[in-house]
Amino acid sequence: MSDAYLTAQKHQVHNSLRDLKDNYKFIEREIEETTKKQREEQHNRYQVVMERIQSLKQALKTEVNNRKDMEEQFMTIVDERSKTIQTDLNLEYLNNIYKMKEKLSNFEHRKTALQSKMVMLSAAIDKKLSHNKVNMLEKIDKQKKKFESTFREHVDADVKELK
Repeated sequence: MSDAYLTAQKHQVHNSLRDLKDNYKFIEREIEETTKKQREEQHNRYQVVMERIQSLKQALKTEVNNRKDMEEQFMTIVDERSKTIQTDLNLEYLNNIYKMKEKLSNFEHRKTALQSKMVMLSAAIDKKLSHNKVNMLEKIDKQKKKFESTFREHVDADVKELK
């Protein structure tokens, strides 16, 4: 095996090693580029997910604020309606009290009127009874006098007869 053969083989091994080294570097660059692309894609996906999360957070915050506003509006409406109902009930209660006072006042007026009528009737009855009593007494006196006079006449007639 000659020197030329050995040199050729050495040169061939050296070329093979260089090819292997170049292939290794090529593969290493491919891996780096692929890894870099994968990292960029992963970073981009992460950014998209984070943007979506931020968007959802903002939408949730808006929804919470809208619900708070709606609750406040609802509570305001409920408070106003409660006040209206309370006012209506108070007005109805006051109206009923005034009606009852008016009825009581009417009853009092009727009572007073009836009492005055009763006094007048009582006075009229007393006057009539007094007048009737006087008439009755006069009639009784007349009848008594008539009876006495008739009795005396009979007694006188009996006395005359007896004489």
